[in-house]
Amino acid sequence: MSPVARAVLLALAVALPGAASEAARAAVLPVEPGRLQDVVAHAAPGDVLRLVPGIHHGNVTIDTPGITLEGQPGAVIDGGGQGRTIWVRAPDVTLRRLTIRHSGLDLPAMDAAVFLDKAA
Repeated sequence: MSPVARAVLLALAVALPGAASEAARAAVLPVEPGRLQDVVAHAAPGDVLRLVPGIHHGNVTIDTPGITLEGQPGAVIDGGGQGRTIWVRAPDVTLRRLTIRHSGLDLPAMDAAVFLDKAA
C-alpha cells in the first residue's frame, strides 16, 4: 500500500470512528406483508428494508435516520384511505421503487401518501 493511501485510510479511521461499526450493522431485511411497521420500528441506521410482493398495510412512521425502504415488483403499501400512508420523521431516509395507494383525503390534517416532517 502506498504511503498516500495509508495516510488517507488512517485519516478516515480517526475522523469516522463509528463508520466501520455502522457499516457492519447495516443489513438488507426482507419485509413480509403484515410486518412493515414492526420491521421499520426495529431497523438500524443504514438498513435496507425490501418489501416483498404483496399488500403491506400503511400508516407507517419512520423515526430511524438513514434507512432505505424499497419495493420489489408487486409490493404495494396501502394506507386504507386514512391518514399518512408513510410518515417520515427522520433525516436521510430513502424511499425507492414503491407503489403507494389509498392515502387519506383530509387536507387540513395534511394526509398524504408520503408526509415529510421538517426534520426529514
